[in-house]
Amino acid sequence: MRSRRPLLASTVAALLLVSCAPTETVSTTDVAGSTPAVLDGDFGPDDMMALFYLLQRPDLDVLAVTVSGTGLVHCPQGAANAAAILSHLGRADIPVACGPDEPTAGGNAFPEEWRAGSDELATSLGVEPYIGHVDTDAVGLLTETIGGAGQPVRLLVLGPMTNIALALDASPDLVDDIADITMMAGAFDVNGSVAPDYLAEWNVWVDSAAAQRVIGTPVPKTIVPLDATNDVPATQFFFDTLTRTKRTPEAKLVWTFFATHDYNLEGGSYFFWDPLAAVALVEPGIVDLSTRSVEVDQATGQTLQADGGAEVEVAVAADRRGFEEEFLTVVNGGSFVEARIPEPDLTVHYADGACTYQGDTEFDLDGNPDTSVFVEVVNDTEEPVAVMAGAHDGVSWEQLKQDAVVYEETLTPPEYWVQAGTIGIAGHSVTGGATVGALELEPGTYAIACGTAANDVILLTDIVVSP
Repeated sequence: MRSRRPLLASTVAALLLVSCAPTETVSTTDVAGSTPAVLDGDFGPDDMMALFYLLQRPDLDVLAVTVSGTGLVHCPQGAANAAAILSHLGRADIPVACGPDEPTAGGNAFPEEWRAGSDELATSLGVEPYIGHVDTDAVGLLTETIGGAGQPVRLLVLGPMTNIALALDASPDLVDDIADITMMAGAFDVNGSVAPDYLAEWNVWVDSAAAQRVIGTPVPKTIVPLDATNDVPATQFFFDTLTRTKRTPEAKLVWTFFATHDYNLEGGSYFFWDPLAAVALVEPGIVDLSTRSVEVDQATGQTLQADGGAEVEVAVAADRRGFEEEFLTVVNGGSFVEARIPEPDLTVHYADGACTYQGDTEFDLDGNPDTSVFVEVVNDTEEPVAVMAGAHDGVSWEQLKQDAVVYEETLTPPEYWVQAGTIGIAGHSVTGGATVGALELEPGTYAIACGTAANDVILLTDIVVSP
């Protein structure tokens, strides 16, 4: 068993924070030469991962990276991080610039604590700091690069759209030099990510005027909103696969991020928002697209389907296995990586202050050295919940119930309780409601229980794991 310590408190606290495989050739678009691309983002960790994917695509030529000063990082620190990481990868030839730190309208901003943490991205990955001059004219770099590319440029936008809107205003003819725009933005038929109303998604809410300007641009556009990104959570299974297969410097940096920020692997706390948009840029079959007429509500930042809006391809769902295999294969240099996405053995459902259990109560390992019991946790509330498995050495169910009350009051489990595994999931307003995790259980009898942020312990059932 992996742990003999009570994990409820640490798991809930973390939630409150936000094999070598057979070699195959990676699927790439069959083009003569490479297509020019520009990435504009706020250079949080998921922007970094999206950049790694683009850099490893042999059919794309990344001409420039611009960093939104209204996004997750402050500028010029965000641009310095991007430049440092590109230098670390041997791609210091790609120019980087950051943009203004005020949105084109209004005063919305990301939480300061999020921004401060993202400012330390390069340092947290062990990358040498960038010590050169940081260009602060993102608009100039965009207009010069796109206008001078010699062929239409594919534009990937992963943060607030301030830089892009300003560039389009400064050079209206720039639209003639843009092949298409793919953006991670918005939420349509699911909850947004901005509290308390959860109507808007952060990239749109921070600068909704800029978002409307870019969405209304007369070029082909694809929006990858939370509707699709909710289908691609970061999980321990993804991390385990990456641990076994990481080969390139890009893949190793992705691994380092999750290894040093492992709370992001807790159920429902982190999704591949920007990497999915990057994959959708060149492999649109990874997402289900719906043509919609879209506009942005300037008061709320909500993305809406509305008559008279701009015609946009909206990703309404994503193929999780297809995404993971495409992303991991490409960032590993083209050797095929098979995703591990297990089917659940049982389901625990949390709603209205109560947990329910669905599934078998006896599991036969049949000599399999993999002792994982895969549990789907469905959370229909806005508070985090953890599912725990604990051995209780034959203590009666009645005694367990009595001792659970003491556990709730003191956070101290009885001496006989041996916690064998925990799976956590955040509230549905952020996650979409479900995650699958693994309980590593050696043969024996275990009580399954829910634990909540209010320290409630809800006993569900015993399960028996046979050798």
